[in-house]
Amino acid sequence: MCAYAIRHYRIRRVVYELAVPTVGGVSSKFPVLTDPTFWEARPVPEIHLGF
Repeated sequence: MCAYAIRHYRIRRVVYELAVPTVGGVSSKFPVLTDPTFWEARPVPEIHLGF
């Protein structure tokens, strides 16, 4: 999943199945998808684990 593209194109909802603690826009130590200050003009999407 490309966190930059998700935030850039203002995708409103992200559903993912497997969290990997070392990489990823949600589960890593750099939570690009959930950090509201990363792109101030871009909304934070809804994040859902599982289908």
